[in-house]
Amino acid sequence: MFKMFVRHTLEDYSKWKTLFDGHSEVREKYGCTGASVFASVENPNDVLAEIIWANKEGAMQFMHDPSLKETMDKAGVIGMPEFSFSE
Repeated sequence: MFKMFVRHTLEDYSKWKTLFDGHSEVREKYGCTGASVFASVENPNDVLAEIIWANKEGAMQFMHDPSLKETMDKAGVIGMPEFSFSE
């Protein structure tokens, strides 16, 4: 199991969450087996997503899928997201 943690600052959590959920088929195509989202109590537009993958290779391929950037742009992600990983 390989985990990807992504921290985002957002314009609007609700808009982002709708698009994040709608992008699940693309994640699954690369081996995503689950995802959890945690919004900050102080600022719900500061979120941490934990995405679980079958393997590292699938996670890395997903990060380079052009639809990821397109979806993040549409979803109102502000600035560059922070990525971290664990096994």
